This record gives sequence, C-alpha cells and structure tokens, in this order.
Amino acid sequence: TAVMLDFIRFNLMSVFPSSRRKTFYSITALRNQHPEWFANDLTKLFELLSRSRIKPLIWKRMPLSQARQAHELIEQSKPIGKIVLEVG
Repeated sequence: TAVMLDFIRFNLMSVFPSSRRKTFYSITALRNQHPEWFANDLTKLFELLSRSRIKPLIWKRMPLSQARQAHELIEQSKPIGKIVLEVG
C-alpha cells in the first residue's frame, strides 16, 4: 500500500548522512501506547478548531458513500489538503 511505501522511503532517506533527523508519527500507536496523551491532544485540537485558531485546508468534501473514492485519491497523493467525509 501507499503507506508502506512511504514508510520504506522515509527510512531509506534517514540513512543518508546529509539528511535531517526524522521521526515517524503514528496516531494509532500514540492512542494505543499513551491513551491519556491522545485524549489530551484530541481535546486541545478540537478546542483550537472551535476557536478558529487553526484552519485546516479542506481540499474536497465528499459524501460518506464515496469513502472508497476518497481513500483512492489519498493513495494517489492527489489531495492538497484534507478530504472531509460528510454524513447525511
């Protein structure tokens, strides 16, 4: 999958001496290893969003029924910003 290829590329780039130090971030791993950190971060994120302190770039809005197409776009690296799946 695209995520696995990105992970491999990421690790290969870290081998070169001229490259910057990199860290792989996995929100799933954070949630599993430190659920209290995850809950605190999520609370802070929604607080910032509700106060318009951060404004994520929304590339496209799609109905939930098109979730498959949204994932295909992400795997093809098409979006420049977030895809929002809308319910209802």
